[in-house]
Amino acid sequence: MLVLTVIFLIWDPFPLTTLQLSWMVLGERLGQGYFLYQDIIDNTGPLSAGFFTIVDFIIGRSPLAYELIGRIFILFQIIYWNTILIKYRVFDENTYLPAMIMAALFHFSFDMLSLNPAMLGSTFLILALGQLFSQTVLQKETSESTLLIGIYGGLAAGFHPSYIFSYPI
Repeated sequence: MLVLTVIFLIWDPFPLTTLQLSWMVLGERLGQGYFLYQDIIDNTGPLSAGFFTIVDFIIGRSPLAYELIGRIFILFQIIYWNTILIKYRVFDENTYLPAMIMAALFHFSFDMLSLNPAMLGSTFLILALGQLFSQTVLQKETSESTLLIGIYGGLAAGFHPSYIFSYPI
């Protein structure tokens, strides 16, 4: 599916939205020495802004690269979530149906496929949910697992500030 997506993006790329362009310009401006929230007024999370700066430094303003990086994050999230579901035997049968459903849900809109702060933050929320599953299913409460849930939740909020409401997990 990833190979078909790459072929499709090269053949007929998606249009660049204003949000995607603003994230590209944000990374470019931060790379030029401007300061976030002081010189650049934007509501993007600081970790996302740093990530966009690194992407701009390495790749530049390439819409195809942003699409491919977004799809790599999606692939990681799908594989990790399905691995967690299989590892902790959430369902009676081990199946890849949740991964297929998750992939289909990501493909409802092209906005959900490109690299964005919400996707970066949700990656860490899924890692936190994996730690939460390990605590509840194995029924052993370790301070290491609790600490990792807090760290992943904090990183998610650093990438997308509205994820601060996920702290009650």
